[in-house]
Amino acid sequence: MVNYKKYYPESRTAGNEPPSHKYVEAKLIAGIAHEIRNPITSIKAAAQLCLNKYKLDKQVRKYIKIILKNSERVNSVIKDLINLAKPPEASFKIDGLGKVITSVCDLVNARCSRQNVRLTKRVQRNLPKIFIDEKLITGAFLNLILNALDATPKCGRLTITVYYNHNAEEIITSFTDSGCGISEDNLSKIFDPFFTTKKNGIGLGLSLAQQVIELHDGKIHIESKPNYGTEVTVRLPVYKERTSEDG
Repeated sequence: MVNYKKYYPESRTAGNEPPSHKYVEAKLIAGIAHEIRNPITSIKAAAQLCLNKYKLDKQVRKYIKIILKNSERVNSVIKDLINLAKPPEASFKIDGLGKVITSVCDLVNARCSRQNVRLTKRVQRNLPKIFIDEKLITGAFLNLILNALDATPKCGRLTITVYYNHNAEEIITSFTDSGCGISEDNLSKIFDPFFTTKKNGIGLGLSLAQQVIELHDGKIHIESKPNYGTEVTVRLPVYKERTSEDG
């Protein structure tokens, strides 16, 4: 049995104010995820031992492989829960966004080919550098693209556009698909953890993507029209070298 009380912080924040509901919720999620991960790890280890050590008939081996497969899936969900509850540690460096776009496109090219989706990449040349954790942003953008592909039918379109907004000093990246779109009611809940309209979805991908983008002092916005398509826009501030006031 999970002891929920131990995950509620007893200390108070500065000014003797109670911790926010969001903070308490994050601590609770992380605690429950850790409690679940331990027995799942034991189940996975026991199943793997049975496969490796004992002579089992074909049907038993089949069911043990199912246990292993689903243990991996649960572990993946637990990892997402922990990342959602506790912001990931970032390793920032000054770099361009073009490399990230090339990387995520390479990762989804095979999926686009299978689905017969036309992937178009439009990246402005000589983009200013940004302060970025390449691994985290790649994961966030990959989540956005996979969501778009899930919503896009065969022979559909997915366009990725990257350009510099000089006035706002931001790199704008948009992901535009010709998919089924999102209803107005669902659009207001799209970043809520565990909200999903997919049959086998978990509902954490967009929440995690939003978390990473906000970690980069960025913003994410979604516009959609049912039966027409969806456009996801990510704004990331360009890197500005600090100058000393006294020269």
